[in-house]
Amino acid sequence: MLNSNVRVESLSPPQKNSFFMELQKQVKGITYTRKGLIALNIIGFVFHWEILPLITIGTLGYLFFVSKNISKIPEKIYNKLDIQIPYAKKTKKNLLKRDFNYDPSKITVEDLQIGFLLDYNLQTYKVVEHFQYVTEDNEFEEKLVLITGIDERFIFKKYNANNPFIRSTQKINIFSIDENLDTEILLKQRPKSIINFKGINYYRDEEAKGSIHSFKSNTIENRFKKWDYFDDSRLLYICIEQIDTNKFVAYQGKIEGEIAFSEILPQK
Repeated sequence: MLNSNVRVESLSPPQKNSFFMELQKQVKGITYTRKGLIALNIIGFVFHWEILPLITIGTLGYLFFVSKNISKIPEKIYNKLDIQIPYAKKTKKNLLKRDFNYDPSKITVEDLQIGFLLDYNLQTYKVVEHFQYVTEDNEFEEKLVLITGIDERFIFKKYNANNPFIRSTQKINIFSIDENLDTEILLKQRPKSIINFKGINYYRDEEAKGSIHSFKSNTIENRFKKWDYFDDSRLLYICIEQIDTNKFVAYQGKIEGEIAFSEILPQK
């Protein structure tokens, strides 16, 4: 079994072409089979077939099987094509692009670290994870994971003294955006330009790729590709991430000012 850190971009051009041709072939096969089963159910319903319940059960079973195993398709293609691909190992690396010193008399959002407490939206959160995204263009962005009870929030921030860029988000299921979103990214190497979530259009604005560093373990955790979307007002935000090869996550939220975060207390 191939490690999940295998990356499509590590393929040679001929290998990459073979990979995507085989991926497209398998996706088409799934699509045609699904449409055929749905058509068969409709015909059975119209003509009152006695075996319709069995056909329906079989259809539901097939759809469930596909939904559980679609993320394994890339790995199966690697095995079928007998492609030997190197994978990125977690490595130690000092994270020098972050100064953890702060003025205790004037703590701001920029100073947030693991263990800090803060108030946001009338609730008190604790910072439990802290990551740094480093792009291939050597740009930096931070992601902090905040929890309070069962509520989990993700803060993305690029910061400078004149224009702090803070996005407060929660994780959403990528299939709530588009049921075929993961397949589209695998086939086209990016999601579509315009996505719709809960009746609001979001427009692709920026994309980046690079590595994710963990301040907690001081290691390079994963490779990533990331696409940022904004609505017309540029206040609402969606982020779609591809982690390594076949893991996809999405976050939805809004732009916030520093004033939204208060009562910031360091770890005791």
